[in-house]
Amino acid sequence: MWTGRQAFERIENAIMNLHRQETELDSALASATAEAERLRKERNAAFRELARVKLDEIAANRLVENLDAGERRASQLLESRRHRLEELAEQKQKLLAALEKAEADRSTAAAELENAINRLDELRARVADEIKANPEWRQAREALEAAESVAGAAEAKAAQSEAELTDKRKPYDEDPLFAYLWRIGYATPRYQAGSFARFMDRMAANYIGYHEARLNYAMLIEIPERLKEHAKLQREMVDERRRNLQEIERRALVEAGEEALSRAVEEARKKFAAADEEVDARQSELRALDEKRGALVAGADDPIYQEALKTIAIADAQDQFATLVEEARRTATPADDAIVRRIGELNDKIEQIDREIAELRGSARTIAERRIEMERTRDRFRKSGYDHPDAIFQNDVDLERILKQVLGGVVTSGVLWDVLRGGFGVRVPRGRQSRDLSFPFPFPVPMPGQRQDTRGGDWRRAETGGGWSPGDDAWSWKRYQRDDDDDDDIPTGGGEWKTGGRF
Repeated sequence: MWTGRQAFERIENAIMNLHRQETELDSALASATAEAERLRKERNAAFRELARVKLDEIAANRLVENLDAGERRASQLLESRRHRLEELAEQKQKLLAALEKAEADRSTAAAELENAINRLDELRARVADEIKANPEWRQAREALEAAESVAGAAEAKAAQSEAELTDKRKPYDEDPLFAYLWRIGYATPRYQAGSFARFMDRMAANYIGYHEARLNYAMLIEIPERLKEHAKLQREMVDERRRNLQEIERRALVEAGEEALSRAVEEARKKFAAADEEVDARQSELRALDEKRGALVAGADDPIYQEALKTIAIADAQDQFATLVEEARRTATPADDAIVRRIGELNDKIEQIDREIAELRGSARTIAERRIEMERTRDRFRKSGYDHPDAIFQNDVDLERILKQVLGGVVTSGVLWDVLRGGFGVRVPRGRQSRDLSFPFPFPVPMPGQRQDTRGGDWRRAETGGGWSPGDDAWSWKRYQRDDDDDDDIPTGGGEWKTGGRF
């Protein structure tokens, strides 16, 4: 089993691994590019030598000048691009080091937060056991339970009365004369009409027995409102009883040293939030640099690289080159034949190194796409709140295997998300169980499907509290339907729970 933090750290380690692979590819790409530059310079030098051997001085000088101009321009462009890639690679190394440190600091802060929460949890569990022997607490607890029972019954009765009202008032609403007289406020201070209208309204009222019906109707529609008011008063009584109980529990907790531990939790939360913000800042810097690097590595979208290739292609396509080679082959002079063979060998090497560069670029794009997918999964993980201190993943073996397969390109990160979602669960240590102590725990407590004061990754904000639930797309309600509270959940694997009730 992995905790949420452990699963999160595994994902971040996988992303860092992909970053390192990109850095290695950048180094190999820079080396291959430098080798391509060297080979092209060597080939141009061979063409110069061949031109001087086969052409007259004027033609040779003209060709050499053209070669030099093209070579210088292409060399400058490629060298500038290579230096830029090396510069970005160096910057990335520094940013990766800063990110690794920030992530390590956040991991330390997360561990300290979990330790602070656990210490407070242990104290609350001990107080929960001890306070049961307190007569004042037992009396307050019984009073709260009684008030909750009365309030629940009152709310049920009010809801039933509201539901029945539609049917009970239907005969009145469907009587056109009664509906008319009720609408104009007949027999009430708001009724206004001329003498003839009053005469006709009085006749209609006498005809249908409006006066008695009006009283019955008024009482009928007033009953649900009075029941709602009564239910509201009973619920306020519950709140008062709960405050009384919480005050007794608060005094017991303070006496046991709860205040110092709560402050430790608060301080640990602030420290963790600061460390989390530092990681976000470093990741933003790295993301911006990766975008620049991606455009440079892509080649096809890099105008400098395209201009260099175009310059080289123009230089290589000069008619003089083909003429020189053909003339050298027709002569018996061994010197020019050796130069031509050398040019052919260099052409083969250039083609090979160009293929290697293309393969390296393709690999770099593939690794970058894989990393971006993993980063999206990581961000979704955090948004869902899967790194909550009480989050667990029972399927750690499957997660370990899928992470390796994602790194190897065997499966996509979408499969990883499905496995994460399928293995997610929560644990609620005893000190945070609502049935033991009603005094609130100073940290968002898992309550999927019930109280949701805090959702998803909002638990990281130091001011949040109450019940916590992951994001809507991060958990399945089916897994919790047989669960009746928030304090006795034991995941058994395969998405099932051994439990005493429901959330």
